[in-house]
Amino acid sequence: MFLTGAPEAVRDVTHRYGVFFLKKEDGSVDHTQLTTLIDADGQMRVQYLGTRFDPEEFRRDLVSLADKE
Repeated sequence: MFLTGAPEAVRDVTHRYGVFFLKKEDGSVDHTQLTTLIDADGQMRVQYLGTRFDPEEFRRDLVSLADKE
């Protein structure tokens, strides 16, 4: 999902998740590439930084969270 909204709200969410972002003059945005698994209670459980995390590890973590429901 893409994070959009009022600048104050975006800053609040990025701060809580530890994400860096910078809006550039051309309107594009540089940001931390972060994938986060959140449990059914809304708690952050696992974060994967970048785009080259192990898909099998991700699958195991995802199945583990689904099994706890």
